[in-house]
Amino acid sequence: MRRYLFSVVVAILIAASLQVKANVAQTRHNLSASGPGTVKTTETTGICIFCHTPHSAAPLAPLWNKDVGPLVYTTYSSSTLVSAPGQPDGGSKLCLSCHDGTIAVGNIRNPDVTFTMTNTSGGRLTGNSDLGSDLSNDHPVSFVPVTGGERVNPPAGDAVHYDASGKLQCTSCHDPHNDPNGNFLVKSNIASAVCKTCHQKNLYDMCVHNTSTAIWNGSGVNPWPAGTYANVADNSCGSCHVPHNAGTKQRLLTQSGEDNACKVCHNGNVAGEDIYSELTRLSGHFTEFYNGIHDPAEDVITMPKHVECVDCHNPHTVNGDPGTPPLVDGDLRGVSGADLSGNSLVQATNQYEVCIKCHGSNTNFNIVPSTNRVIDTRNIRVAINPSNPSYHPIAAQGQAASVPSLRTAYTTSSIIYCTDCHNSNTSVSAGGTGPNGPHGSAYAFILERRYETTDYTQYSTSAYALCFKCHDPNVLMSNQSTFGGHYSHVINAEIPCSACHDPHGVPGGTTADGDHIGLINFDRNIVHPNSSGQLRLVITSTRGYCYLQCHGRRHNPKRYWR
Repeated sequence: MRRYLFSVVVAILIAASLQVKANVAQTRHNLSASGPGTVKTTETTGICIFCHTPHSAAPLAPLWNKDVGPLVYTTYSSSTLVSAPGQPDGGSKLCLSCHDGTIAVGNIRNPDVTFTMTNTSGGRLTGNSDLGSDLSNDHPVSFVPVTGGERVNPPAGDAVHYDASGKLQCTSCHDPHNDPNGNFLVKSNIASAVCKTCHQKNLYDMCVHNTSTAIWNGSGVNPWPAGTYANVADNSCGSCHVPHNAGTKQRLLTQSGEDNACKVCHNGNVAGEDIYSELTRLSGHFTEFYNGIHDPAEDVITMPKHVECVDCHNPHTVNGDPGTPPLVDGDLRGVSGADLSGNSLVQATNQYEVCIKCHGSNTNFNIVPSTNRVIDTRNIRVAINPSNPSYHPIAAQGQAASVPSLRTAYTTSSIIYCTDCHNSNTSVSAGGTGPNGPHGSAYAFILERRYETTDYTQYSTSAYALCFKCHDPNVLMSNQSTFGGHYSHVINAEIPCSACHDPHGVPGGTTADGDHIGLINFDRNIVHPNSSGQLRLVITSTRGYCYLQCHGRRHNPKRYWR
């Protein structure tokens, strides 16, 4: 009976061995004369011999037929890495005995020979097969993964698996004996199924990078040089990331530089909208100037000045869902921000929170004032705060109970987005055909429409097109307005709107500053103190009193009815 059981076991092992040999024979790991790949030798017909030997093996399982040196590798690291990869060990070290490029692939222990190999450099692998000793641009291996949040362990029975020590190794994703899925992957990676086994990003299911069927038009740089799939959804994670020989080490980006990782698709060659053409205009968020500065772990209060695509867009959550002001829309979903108190937010709820993480309290950004105001409002976080005497309705509906000049699309209860004013001048919102968003504009400060701030500007509706997007000039320049002097100031005296009005909002000042309802915050380059040294507006229930000098005319004070 024992002899029978032994015979059965031996037969099973022999059958399994023959099956493995048959599988390997059809792959590039068959380095013998019968191998189908380009790297092989004519000096032996042995297949398994390049990795295994029954005798005189290295002290590494399973019966390893190559020497493994004491090479110290540079391993992957990033600011968001929670696990602790060590030096390669186990199955990963066996793979690297060929794939680190230090040992000739034809060099084996038993017999002690070095076979001459075709398509190698001195017998060593080249190209993407040569990972080198610097593994900082490769997915980390030889560590027990820390799970939680967006990192999970493979389910029981999954083809992706850890080794006996619970470590992730090369063999967790690659089967060196079989290659039905390409790249020796343990299962098909269409739609990044291998990646998603362990990496389950929040909200990624509805992300455009997971659902889009857009394809590369063949122009410019190939966005998927290591990919085998034709559209964005099938590449999925592979649209931006690559597990080996990454162009950008941290976060294993396919292209060299974060900006290029986005540009290869969003220049119109894959995505339907050409965002990068917008970045050639007069003003914009010029991402190419700040490559490599953004960090997902950065503190919005102390981070260095920069703007990169991922400051405003989370590539794992972005989609085209519309939003209702002030809430973020799908394009800004899952992006970090800052609240009105200046506190960092892991995920912004409102659009303005994304904007004020940079255009707020961080002095590294050195925001240049467009006008020299009585009250400094360069900190937009402070300017739009609903506790102010007046503000544009960005963070909350406005203060005024009546705004007769508003166009019919708006009411005093309306809330607007920052991007209602800061937008591409060729955008759909501006009446063009280009993409919406503050990527770039022909007008300063990335304004969607023309907004003159120069004194003595001849009046026209086009000169103040930005204001007239929401405010009807026929009402604003008439006695129907809450201030009847717009006509005499803007049209007759050619004083720009910005001479008196601060568009974001005005915090409360002192008695010397006067009142700041109606966004009053004088531009000191145009409006000057009167003969008494006063520069302010005082408001009562029925009248306003201006103390100032403008265009040579002194108001000591000038009164008007409200």
